[in-house]
Amino acid sequence: MLSCFSFLLIFGIFISSCGRKGELSPNIKPTVSITSSYGADSLNPDATENPLTFRQKIFWRANDPDGTVKDFAFRILNESGSPISTAGYEIFDENGWVLHYQNGADENIPMDDPNAQLTIWSEQTYAEINFPANIVGDSAVVTSIFEIKCKDNNDEESVPARKYFTVSSRKPSVTGSSSKGEINGKTVGMGIRMEFSIIDYDQYVGSIADYFMFKLQRKTPAGEIVPTTGYDEWVSTKDEEDVTQFVLNQFSNPALVPNEMNGDEPADSTYLIMCAVDLAGIHSEPDTISFFVKEGFHPGSLIYLTDTFLLGENHYVVNRDVSIPRVIPEIQYADGIHYSTPFWIDKNGNFTAVNSADLQIYLHWGWHGEYQEDDPLGRIEGVVLDEDTNSSYYAEISYFDLRIDNEPYDYPPFPVSENTVTDADGKQWLRIPVGYEIDQNTVLTGLEDGTHTIELRAVDLQGEADPTPAELTFVLVPFVDKNEKQGALIIDDDTNTTFAPEEEIDNAYLEFFADFPQQISSLKRKDIYEMITDSLHLQNLHFSKSVFSPTDLQNFRLVVFHSDNQNEDSNIYKEFDDLNLYIEGGGNLILSGGSNLKNAFGYCLEDEIPLFEKFFGIPSVADSVYVVTNENNEASFLKLQFFVGALSQTASLQDIALELPSFVNMVTIKEGLGPVVMFGSIQSEALYGYGCKQPQTETDFENWDDADDNDQFPSLNQFNLFNGKSVALKHESDDGKCYIFGFPLSFMNIEQVRAMMNVILSEME
Repeated sequence: MLSCFSFLLIFGIFISSCGRKGELSPNIKPTVSITSSYGADSLNPDATENPLTFRQKIFWRANDPDGTVKDFAFRILNESGSPISTAGYEIFDENGWVLHYQNGADENIPMDDPNAQLTIWSEQTYAEINFPANIVGDSAVVTSIFEIKCKDNNDEESVPARKYFTVSSRKPSVTGSSSKGEINGKTVGMGIRMEFSIIDYDQYVGSIADYFMFKLQRKTPAGEIVPTTGYDEWVSTKDEEDVTQFVLNQFSNPALVPNEMNGDEPADSTYLIMCAVDLAGIHSEPDTISFFVKEGFHPGSLIYLTDTFLLGENHYVVNRDVSIPRVIPEIQYADGIHYSTPFWIDKNGNFTAVNSADLQIYLHWGWHGEYQEDDPLGRIEGVVLDEDTNSSYYAEISYFDLRIDNEPYDYPPFPVSENTVTDADGKQWLRIPVGYEIDQNTVLTGLEDGTHTIELRAVDLQGEADPTPAELTFVLVPFVDKNEKQGALIIDDDTNTTFAPEEEIDNAYLEFFADFPQQISSLKRKDIYEMITDSLHLQNLHFSKSVFSPTDLQNFRLVVFHSDNQNEDSNIYKEFDDLNLYIEGGGNLILSGGSNLKNAFGYCLEDEIPLFEKFFGIPSVADSVYVVTNENNEASFLKLQFFVGALSQTASLQDIALELPSFVNMVTIKEGLGPVVMFGSIQSEALYGYGCKQPQTETDFENWDDADDNDQFPSLNQFNLFNGKSVALKHESDDGKCYIFGFPLSFMNIEQVRAMMNVILSEME
């Protein structure tokens, strides 16, 4: 039993010994060699005659006959064998071996921090080394040594391999400016971002600096230095996150100091002396720029109203304007795409929208000088202009401060508690750094009905906040249901009073509704347009089209839009977006016009606006709307005055005669109205036909013939061509009823039109 146990013990020791390196099986050291470089195996004095370029890419490989190679370590030594720092590999251990982050270490911790987790070992198989080529910053031919070693899976290290590199580098040049352009000889504010550039003349290296150095001086026009705290001392950018940049302001080191004036002339100027240090450690010759530092500049803040979009159940358009150059928010519905659109402007000049639970407000803001003419649809300028003088002071915008309804904007991913600034008067703002995801855009949701105010200010490199923040006040109104709509709104689209006298037309439309017991209101399109363009300076808010707000329309059971002046275009096609929301919300529409509706129909065809088809059931084909023209294809108001009445096409309505004498003298003289619109193929109900004058006869005129006339009386051919053709239509949908009159209602018999209106109003009950 004892002998058996002894045998097993000896056998186990034998097996265990065979499983590890030792006397029975010693580990073989790995080997490493430098495989690709221009270095020499030994020090060669002749190499100084043909030195290498200071930047060298060095490759190596290793071998372990009885295992695997795990990692490599390398170091750079001077000619005497002492460790040296090179650009990109500045941190090394006491023996000069370059340090790297350990696998899984937090690389946000700087390498010179004691908490950094570092090791000399790396899996790198090559390195790009910027060998020194300077003596005290001056260009020189210098020999350095590169050493590489490896270790195997048993942590046994190889014998280091080495190469000698004799290199040189040419002296670089330096240039400097601000991030917003050349400032040499210019006036700047109390905050600028300096940008430095190097011109490196070495081949295959590129213009890359290790770092830059600069110092500031103040000098009088005579060249005398004005002693200034912190000035005249060299500052390095080596520890900056971006070595090519340095922010100078009243908080920097050195702190920027304003220059003085002597009357109207500068008493001194600021000089910036700078030099570049290339990757070989060579200093350029210094270069100098000068500028005048002035206090008092501040940025101007802007909320871009034409690039602020809203989208919701009650705020959208179905036609995306072709002038929009970028992607805008949209939602796909069963009836098509609903596109976002800017705020509307109501009759009182308020920015407004009809609210809904899903309403989203896409805000866009910026600063004065960001875009040409401060228009976000224009060319990007990217400068910062002083709000008062409109001049560049070569700053940058660093932050935006935002408030909504007297509180800091609450954006949960960017906590207010950690990012709030408070003014001396106690006003608080959410401060958003430039570069953050909501630095110039955000989406507002969940706002209640009522008035809301957004305050926005830009903050520049000086730390200067705009003292006059941009403000946007807007009103969200509740949706008015179809059953809650009351009264009628008359929209006057006429501006030229020569053939459409304002007072007479206004009175006529009021008379039409004399029997209507509900409130009658009126708006003049010209007045709303002038308020938007002249007072608010917002010509392009709705792409130079819609001027009415659905919030002004939705309260009314009926909207009457009249373009009764036949010598100017109707603007009905421009109002499709707001009228579409009104009608889809349960509204009713009457459109009165004449031959000018033919042009409006043409604009709709050209811009693919479905107004006539959607509202009035008129197909979007060219011959659906036409007018009487003369031999020159003209439809003049003072020619072809054949229209004398509207002939009823339905039992519920009576004929309507032209009002004679008319408030337009030429209509009275010729006892007829010039060309009106007629409708061809239609998908709606015809209400009235063309009431044409009786054709002239041989007994009426001494020199009569059967030729077409261009003036007062139609020929028999013209009578047959026009009489009875559809000139008024009714189109009914699930949302509401729309009526179109191809002749101007204000020119017709008031009593007869009133009777017709009473029938129409009864149909809307």
